[in-house]
Amino acid sequence: MANAGQPIVYLTFSNKSKRHAHEIFKLCEELEDSLYFSVKCDTFNYNALQNPELINFNGWRDQIYEKARWIFFRISPEYSNTLKAGEGNIPMAQINEHDQGIIYIHNVAKAEFRQNSIRDHRLIPLLFTKTNASVHDIPPFLRSSPYFWFPEQKKDLFNFLRT
Repeated sequence: MANAGQPIVYLTFSNKSKRHAHEIFKLCEELEDSLYFSVKCDTFNYNALQNPELINFNGWRDQIYEKARWIFFRISPEYSNTLKAGEGNIPMAQINEHDQGIIYIHNVAKAEFRQNSIRDHRLIPLLFTKTNASVHDIPPFLRSSPYFWFPEQKKDLFNFLRT
């Protein structure tokens, strides 16, 4: 549990692969153990939010997003495809709750970036090497943000977060 002085990292990603979810979990543990951050992920927190009738998911996302010092976007081809589905002609009712969350946070971040563009470096794309991600999978508005290949640039990422 985060204390008042503990920085929060909000992590959004596509969870279509258990192997990739394991890599995310490992990153979260390292951020918490090494840098003493509180990490919030929709997927891992859903276990505690099982009753959608009682939970306003977007309200929860907004609350965590607003408090977060950094927003990580775990970039992968699956993440990119989820965003494309959200821009297409697929009704939101046909998109699962987690993917709706990806699209929602993407739209919130895009609006924030438009308002703060040059000084907003809390929006950080992470490209996980094992996902075959490429720079082309990064949403266009985030391509000017600092981004990191993971795990190859883990040390650089952690140094960036310490500043």
